[in-house]
Amino acid sequence: DFKSGADRKTGFKQLDFLSGGIYSGLYVIGGISSVGKTTFTHQLADQIAASGSHVLFFSLEQSRLEMICKSLARCAEQINEQEAATSLQIRKGKTNKTIAQAVKQYAETTAERMSVIEGNFKCTVGFIREYAARYIQRNKVKPVLVIDYLQIMTAEVDPETGRKPTDPRAIADYIARSEERRVGKE
Repeated sequence: DFKSGADRKTGFKQLDFLSGGIYSGLYVIGGISSVGKTTFTHQLADQIAASGSHVLFFSLEQSRLEMICKSLARCAEQINEQEAATSLQIRKGKTNKTIAQAVKQYAETTAERMSVIEGNFKCTVGFIREYAARYIQRNKVKPVLVIDYLQIMTAEVDPETGRKPTDPRAIADYIARSEERRVGKE
């Protein structure tokens, strides 16, 4: 399983050069509010999907529409900087030749392997695990999972303590250890 994910590249040349790409495991991207963590991670996910890997992007804060419009704005910028539009402008209905090209390009290169799943404050590790398992069974591939963002996920009752963590740090710890506990029982 580890080897099967070894060839995944992020699409960021310098990051891929320094890291050798991404491997199976948990990666956490942190930073203060509004520094672009979601935008960076979403672009990374789009680039992974464009390179041929399937991606499940669980967006717990922003809608699927917002995320797709970010992708289209990025594509439009790469096609023609002068005619590009922001994701907000695209959501409000702005269209032109460049945006139409961006839609076509995204559909042809990325959309088939990039799934944005809208979550909410009730999204749990169990929901994500079940969703991913169904996706793997249906598509016969092991996708990259992105959770945006970890701190607003809801924790389930911890089987070790019999309690549901409520402190944000305890929730993050529970979520990070969740898969480890499940795998250890198999």
